[in-house]
Amino acid sequence: MPAIKILFTVAALVWVMLALPVQADEHKEIWWEHAREAADRDGYRLITTAGLKDLYSRAAPMTVIDTRFSYEFEHSTLPGAIGVPFDLSDRFGLSAEKRQALLEAMGTDKERTTVFFCRDFR
Repeated sequence: MPAIKILFTVAALVWVMLALPVQADEHKEIWWEHAREAADRDGYRLITTAGLKDLYSRAAPMTVIDTRFSYEFEHSTLPGAIGVPFDLSDRFGLSAEKRQALLEAMGTDKERTTVFFCRDFR
């Protein structure tokens, strides 16, 4: 997958994450359907918590990128995760520094599974 497509996909994912209501429990089915439609349209896949737990239990080769704010990453994160924080300004494009940090975190292996995660919507 070319780097520009990856960046577009990430930008779209971040936009979806930031555009959704904070009280997603009440709208879980709507939220999930919207996220699934965006993933289908933009060429990435969604993973559930159970799916991620399965990847960890099988020690699957993957890169995990924590997109939460730095203070959240420093407080707790998933095992082996790399912190690349995103904020509202990233909805409209990534700075050169953020793009470089993201590319470095993702690495050069384009076949390796990359999982992005943010805070829970509950």
